[in-house]
Amino acid sequence: MAAVGELFQEHLLCDYKLSVFLNPTSLRFRSQILPLQSRSLHLHQLCLAASLSTVANATSTCSNETDKIALLAFKDFITEDPLGILSSWNDSVHLCEWQGVKRSSRDWRDVELNLRSQKLAVLYRVKFQAICRAAETLRVIDLNFNDLVGEIPATSKLTYLSLFSNNLHGIIPPSLGNLSFLTLLSLGTNNLEGDIPDSIASFSNASRMILLDITESRLSVPVTFDLGRRMTSLRFLYTNLSTKLRILDAGGNQFAGDIPAGIPKYFNLIQLGLDRNCLAGNIPESLENLTSLQILNLSCNHLGGSIPKPSGLFSTLSSIDFAQNNFNGSLPLEVGSLSNTQELDFSEHMLSGEIPITLGNRSKFEHLLLGGNMFQGRIPPFFGSFKGTIDLNLSHNNLSGTIPKELETLPFLENLNLSFNNFEGQLPSMSVFTNTSVISIVGNGKLCGGVPELRLLSCAIESSKKQIHHLGSSMDSGGNDFKALAFEFMPNGSLESWLHPNEATRRLDLAEGLKIAVDIVAAFGLSSSPLRNTNCSLFLPTNVTNPMKGQSNSAAVWGSIGYVPPGESILNMEWVARYQHKGKGYSCGILLLEIMTGKRPTDEMFADCLSLHNFCKMALPERVMKLVYSRLLQGVDKDAEDEPCMKAKIRECLTSLGRIGIASLTETPNERMGVREMVMEMNVIKEVLLGVRING
Repeated sequence: MAAVGELFQEHLLCDYKLSVFLNPTSLRFRSQILPLQSRSLHLHQLCLAASLSTVANATSTCSNETDKIALLAFKDFITEDPLGILSSWNDSVHLCEWQGVKRSSRDWRDVELNLRSQKLAVLYRVKFQAICRAAETLRVIDLNFNDLVGEIPATSKLTYLSLFSNNLHGIIPPSLGNLSFLTLLSLGTNNLEGDIPDSIASFSNASRMILLDITESRLSVPVTFDLGRRMTSLRFLYTNLSTKLRILDAGGNQFAGDIPAGIPKYFNLIQLGLDRNCLAGNIPESLENLTSLQILNLSCNHLGGSIPKPSGLFSTLSSIDFAQNNFNGSLPLEVGSLSNTQELDFSEHMLSGEIPITLGNRSKFEHLLLGGNMFQGRIPPFFGSFKGTIDLNLSHNNLSGTIPKELETLPFLENLNLSFNNFEGQLPSMSVFTNTSVISIVGNGKLCGGVPELRLLSCAIESSKKQIHHLGSSMDSGGNDFKALAFEFMPNGSLESWLHPNEATRRLDLAEGLKIAVDIVAAFGLSSSPLRNTNCSLFLPTNVTNPMKGQSNSAAVWGSIGYVPPGESILNMEWVARYQHKGKGYSCGILLLEIMTGKRPTDEMFADCLSLHNFCKMALPERVMKLVYSRLLQGVDKDAEDEPCMKAKIRECLTSLGRIGIASLTETPNERMGVREMVMEMNVIKEVLLGVRING
């Protein structure tokens, strides 16, 4: 028995699982790497092997009529057998050949009933218990993963009882505490409730018990941890403790009260799981005595107070999960001593203060989860040193400042959640920041830049963005989402009044006019993709919706600022579908020429074949300086006017602006300059103008 337990422990520590292969003469084991959720099944298999070694030999034969009658009676209570596993259970087939019935010893005195995962449904109560008692040689019952309903059976000679993942209800029978040969008892993932019987707590005769599992039940009594004190062979207990216990998993129950102070006595623990219960109070400092502990999971309880300062206990832990409790205060500086920790989850608390700089002393974190707290300050640049990090969650905090570019250097990052903080400035655009499926930055209204798919504001309008009071998203009547900006109110009238003022008022100069022209282009950069969800209605609101949805609130056209391109109308759906971005360019082109010339497109001089478009086209490039509104040129610095080189640059820029306006006003939509080209060329002009000294 000891050898089995040792092999069991060795493979568990390496995250290997054991499959048991039985032959009539010996037991042999083979290790396999399997999914973690399969662990309990193979633990059961190993304990089954151990249980078989404890059964005494006898002299009865395979033709045990008592067992046969009892098993046929059990079959009668099966209400569903979709796989036909019991079809061989009849008088014409020998008991030795019944499916699911195996011998547990050479002479067939001991019988194993293994019907795991056969989708059986049975309603058994007292009669089934009587059947089990009648089957006097039945030693092993394995009915895991079926749909059994009723209460738990018990016979005095059972060595292995596994009813994991069924629909069993009621209490745990006190008689189970008298099963002196029992090596495995698995009742997890059922609907059991009530108190753990005293007979189970003592198990005075169960010295052979190796595995006990009652997780995921509805046992609502406080954890007593006297459970198992007589089970001297116990190695794996899935609810309470034993002196030789290595793994304690009591998750998913309704255990209440404080974490018992007696836990640290069990210094052999390597894994402690008390998650998803109703435990309260503080984490006892005495847990530091668990010097072998590697995994600590206290998540989803009502624990409170301060996070204990890591010391001896935390130095050995590879995984710490305190998520979803009520801890407060700051994260202790001693977290920098977590030399072996790969997973750290302090999410969903009331932790505050700054992320301690000492956290950068260690770089082994694969999962660092600090979301759902009240942390303040900036993301420390040392996060870039966590080269092995896979999952980083800092969401739902009060962090601010810029997102450090050092995060671009994390090669294995698969999930980065920075949502709902107060970050601002330019978002990094390399490495993980190019994969929108693994990052989340929503709820940070002051971020800009990034890849187009993130649909952030363009950092090209950073100076204008400083005057934004509010940034939000909404949805129009057609169901399309859009971004809405609320700018600071500027009591300087409208663009209309500045372009066409009264004689007594001040007019725009060249610097101001050029700034407005560049801002028009910047308006197309409000979305990272200039061709998506952009609108040039900065000065003359049109209050329109998407005509493709068949709805409109005015006679203006979607994307227009008041000037409708030739051939575009509400009814011309084909034009809108194919050239709507050209229409936006047309509208802004009109406004651009109006700024340059100081003339409305509806001016009386534009009649017959003469239009603002043709007027400008005929003047370029030779007469560009005469084309430009004279008042606009009054602000040019005298040095620039007298310096031929500077004057030539200004002339070149004005000519380029005029050509952009003209190119966006051709009558054929597919020949017009689109938004993308306008943005690119306007940015070039802006760079050139930066080197020319003009007032403003």
